[in-house]
Amino acid sequence: MKKLLALLLALCLLCAFALAEEDEDSGPLELNWEDVVREDIEAAGTAEQITVAGVTLLYWIPGDMAPADVSGSRAENPPAAVYATEDGEYAISLYSLEVPGLEEYLSGLEARGAEYFENLRLNGLDCVGCENQDEDVQFLIVPVSETTLLEYRFTPFIGEAGWIEIKDLVAASVRPAP
Repeated sequence: MKKLLALLLALCLLCAFALAEEDEDSGPLELNWEDVVREDIEAAGTAEQITVAGVTLLYWIPGDMAPADVSGSRAENPPAAVYATEDGEYAISLYSLEVPGLEEYLSGLEARGAEYFENLRLNGLDCVGCENQDEDVQFLIVPVSETTLLEYRFTPFIGEAGWIEIKDLVAASVRPAP
């Protein structure tokens, strides 16, 4: 556990370095899984995959989060997958969404209270991050095609020590399958 915490702190330093570089060249924040992946991190979680619009993406989920059954969801847009801690306090939900276009979708999120939109480049994928503090959620939006996107929802927005690092690791792990 101490090794995992040390690696998470190293990831924070990597993110801080990337943020400093972003200020210098005003490009998007760039994260790559091979820059942060270590055996201890991989051992502390599992690699999952999801196929959206014919594109298969890999992502990492921490070992203390188990998949939840979403088959009975009656929501108009049910999640493709949900991972949660045993107490349900922390959750990562994935949604595969058909949208008119990315800009329209982001405008809709903004109209519902999302803010602090940030362009990200994750393992070569152009993505967008934002948050909605009123709904206690942080979003990672991964465009897959012009009209299809994968949306990660992290709840709560702010959690106890280590939750920010876990969200950063999951985001850094989103990558095309080989």
